[in-house]
Amino acid sequence: MQALAASKKEFSMQDEKWLSGTELKGKIVTLIPLQLEHASALVEAASDGELWDLWYTKIPNKETVNGYIELALSEQDAGRSLAYSVIDNETQTIIGTTRLCHADCVNKRVEIGYTWYAKSYQRTSVNTECKFLLLSHAFENLSAIAVEFGTHWHNHASRNAIARLGAKQDGVIRNHQQMADGSYRDTVVFSVINSEWLAVKASLLFKLERRS
Repeated sequence: MQALAASKKEFSMQDEKWLSGTELKGKIVTLIPLQLEHASALVEAASDGELWDLWYTKIPNKETVNGYIELALSEQDAGRSLAYSVIDNETQTIIGTTRLCHADCVNKRVEIGYTWYAKSYQRTSVNTECKFLLLSHAFENLSAIAVEFGTHWHNHASRNAIARLGAKQDGVIRNHQQMADGSYRDTVVFSVINSEWLAVKASLLFKLERRS
């Protein structure tokens, strides 16, 4: 029994170590570890477009931001997530957030989610570079075999953005989650697998070079 307990403890520690994170720096943005101290800056970013009014996603406001961050950090402590604030390199301000989440440490699968940016940064190169940095970290540093993306069926802007990255649609999970208003979310699932990464990487770099 003692040997089994020791084995389980060692396995748990290995799981938590898999999602090792660090600052991820690009030309346009830098991803820094999310902290409670970022709360007011995130609310300021979300106020650009009053993003908390979007019914099909959960974006924090002044009343909910602390709980939003605390939940992200608890998932990180459990080894299931790596949460980041997104910094505009030019202004050195926080413009949004993103994370690696829902990690399957045994099979080395992870999802990129909880991504949002201030409205004035949407439809720019910010999302492309953020996804490039996260995918690079997942495939090249964490040796992930697959990276997933999930979004609400009605979030057409997000679905189109994910497809433009080069991810392929796997399917739709019907009645996947119940929303705060009582409605049910159908989640559209996309993924990039490790054998596709080099082609996706070349495509993302090409897009970023064309916009630079």
